[in-house]
Amino acid sequence: MIRNCSIIVVGAGAAGMAATAKLLSKGFTNVTVLEASSRIGGRINSTLFGPYTTDLGAQWVHGEKDNIVFEMASAADEVAGSEFNVIEMLCANSSGQVIDMELSKQLYTVFYRIHEEYADEKNLQGSFGNYFIPKRILQHHYLF
Repeated sequence: MIRNCSIIVVGAGAAGMAATAKLLSKGFTNVTVLEASSRIGGRINSTLFGPYTTDLGAQWVHGEKDNIVFEMASAADEVAGSEFNVIEMLCANSSGQVIDMELSKQLYTVFYRIHEEYADEKNLQGSFGNYFIPKRILQHHYLF
């Protein structure tokens, strides 16, 4: 295998950085990453929200086994395993006001139920958000 070729990776998001790490781990050395924005991370971006750090964009890393993105994030102590405590999860509305914890738990329950339904539908096209909002959230609005 030729390892002295020039390689360009477009984008310094999770996929671009994972591809770069894999190339370097396989002995390729002439790798250049091109990124259009002023920071790495792509859609993944953490910012302060009052006294808390909140994630904008990507929220979960799906797949912990044989997933270089999960391995990289874990090594940087940026992600925990798949188990988390809903009680520790805060929700806020679009104005930034923290929502009552009981309502947050109800929202999570609805989200989880919808997520499970989505996982069972193999032939859907588009994003989870495209599925979640128009087709399912309206079915559960009566709870709130």
